[in-house]
Amino acid sequence: MKSVVLALLGSSCEHNDDCNDPGHSECSEDKICVCKLHNFIKYNTCQPRLATHGTFCQSDDNCTLIKYMKCSEDNKCVCHDKTILINDATCAPILGGFCEKHAECIVDYSVCFNNKCQCKPKYKAVADDECRISPLRKPCVDTLDCDDIWHMKCSENKTCICKANHIEVNQTLCKPLLGAICHSNECGVNNSVCVDHERQFKPFFRRVSNHLCIYLACPTTFEVFFAWFISFFPVSASLG
Repeated sequence: MKSVVLALLGSSCEHNDDCNDPGHSECSEDKICVCKLHNFIKYNTCQPRLATHGTFCQSDDNCTLIKYMKCSEDNKCVCHDKTILINDATCAPILGGFCEKHAECIVDYSVCFNNKCQCKPKYKAVADDECRISPLRKPCVDTLDCDDIWHMKCSENKTCICKANHIEVNQTLCKPLLGAICHSNECGVNNSVCVDHERQFKPFFRRVSNHLCIYLACPTTFEVFFAWFISFFPVSASLG
């Protein structure tokens, strides 16, 4: 009886049965023995692709049975960046991770927007895996419920908003304008200074509105004295 020599991976073939491992390899359209779908090459043989976390791999294609999994530099299937392993079986995107639909984003109060997991409106990211409601628009009963009672207040709609004569920054902060109460170097106006807990314009500047100070080419005697005064008493006047 004539012996039959089966083709190895990468060798030419005519039919699937010509390949040396018909269970895991097949004859491609190019008439070459290749591994079947969901199998990968290991030591020149075809191995079933289990695609669990930590499974041996040689390329990202070996790990595609689980979405958002890739082959690491040390040849193991691992979750993509900005994803986390769930129940040793699934990779789920956290904040900043790639996504295709809302349900994929695992962080509470997050949604998929422009193919990226992000916090819902009125929520801010405090970590890769946590969204918290923004201090502004936070529900309140009175001003004491707001995070910054210096600059926020509880509105008639029972949400925290910026007080009058303040500006909103990044939907999270309220900064004082000229004439508003201040307590540090916080500032919503360039070239202003906090003196005795009131936001004022710096020496040699003039107030144009509550959010604009302009430089004076010829300062008055008082303004020169004021500049000298705060240089000797920095405790009572801190620059913003």
